Amino acid sequence: MSSLPDDIKLKAEAEFPGCQVFLDDISGGCGAMYRVTLVWDGFEGMNRLKKHQRVNAAFKAEIAKMHAFEQGGDAH
Repeated sequence: MSSLPDDIKLKAEAEFPGCQVFLDDISGGCGAMYRVTLVWDGFEGMNRLKKHQRVNAAFKAEIAKMHAFEQGGDAH
């Protein structure tokens, strides 16, 4: 069985080919709160709302397993 961080990284690589994934556990130890920052050329030209919508849609199943999900920065 894979861990949630592993699932997030695998999904990011599948949904956003060639992206860089920065994943931080911000839960204080329970492992249910994550900040995810994706750096991906495909975000070029998208406004922040469109980027967040795209990421939220991609991680819908993973977000459902979390206490909190935060998108880090405004990287592209």
